Amino acid sequence: IGLTECIAPVIIDEILYGFVVLGQIKTENTHMEKILLLSDDLIKLFNELPIINEKKMRSSLNILVALTSIEYMKEYIKEIQNSLKTKLINYIDHNLCENLSVDILCEKMNVSKRELYSLCSQNYRCTPAELVRERRLYKATVLLTTTKTRINKIAYECGIGDYNYFSKLFRTSYGVSPRVYRKKFTTPTALRENDN
Repeated sequence: IGLTECIAPVIIDEILYGFVVLGQIKTENTHMEKILLLSDDLIKLFNELPIINEKKMRSSLNILVALTSIEYMKEYIKEIQNSLKTKLINYIDHNLCENLSVDILCEKMNVSKRELYSLCSQNYRCTPAELVRERRLYKATVLLTTTKTRINKIAYECGIGDYNYFSKLFRTSYGVSPRVYRKKFTTPTALRENDN
């Protein structure tokens, strides 16, 4: 009788993600003889439908497919960022004793300074330098509470060669000195022998 349903598959990278469906649209090709066979209520409903031409329908489908593609790209970008986020943390954690300047992190992550700052800001709410410091101090808390390693050696193993500076940073972040932190949060069974 001139009603049309439009179904458009959403295929991205040869993967079918779903369909965009526009249903029961009245087109210009109305078959009046078939409409007259309908009940009065259905004829009334049919006559209330707007007529949509084929060009407008194709345009609508193209817009819907484009919007779906944008949503897909948002998810794809989020996936890449999560992957980069993990790569960044792993690199920092495995290279705490190295120079972890912004330039070096950008080179290792293959990103621009702007991208690195954006990544840190969005995911950690800090700058790259603050993230490095936070990871170094976190590693220090682990070593303080699980080993008998001297505190100045822990500072060195965490990439902070100056014990006084390490102690100052630690106190600023955790509210107590490394020595007090060790006493407060270490259980006797948690300590393992390490180089003293």
